[in-house]
Amino acid sequence: MKHILTFIFIAFVTSAMAQSYTQEIKKYQEEYRAKYLGKESPFTKEEKKKYKQTSCFPIQEKYRVEVSYSELEKKDTVLFLTSKGTEVAYIRYAELKFEIDGNAYTLFAYQNVKMAMSKDYNGYLFLPFKDLTSGESTYGGGRYLDFSIPKEAKVYIDFNKSYHPYCAYSDRFYCPVVPQENWLKVAIEAGVRL
Repeated sequence: MKHILTFIFIAFVTSAMAQSYTQEIKKYQEEYRAKYLGKESPFTKEEKKKYKQTSCFPIQEKYRVEVSYSELEKKDTVLFLTSKGTEVAYIRYAELKFEIDGNAYTLFAYQNVKMAMSKDYNGYLFLPFKDLTSGESTYGGGRYLDFSIPKEAKVYIDFNKSYHPYCAYSDRFYCPVVPQENWLKVAIEAGVRL
């Protein structure tokens, strides 16, 4: 009887944790959507209509992955092409290794050179990626994640929080093109989709 009660308690706690995680992501996605559609939005009325047509994949906790985070000793400055053919400078800042469904993957996190010099934004990293959904169920140019320079021992990235760049909705914007080293050979069915 004691084992049955322990099992029921563990199942209850696990279910409650999964529900609170799902609620947290839904809230994040709703806030992001409100930002894109609100008064401070960079979009015109027509662009907002296009944005409203996007949705998100069902939330799956497997896409919140623990990563092995390694800050690079040699931080090269790399030039990203933009969707308009211009260039923007980034610092290749860190390597992130993780697994999804038992398969190993690597992404690089970057820091915008101009933001690195700003006291308000020098703790932020840029995590662009393409995956096997790009050009199919998500924007062909890839998706982005926001990432902070970690202070904790355990580091996570959550693909459920991935979003399309502005240029997915309008060609008025100059969006960094995802470098080939951040093309993943897996379908990340999480976050925003077309």
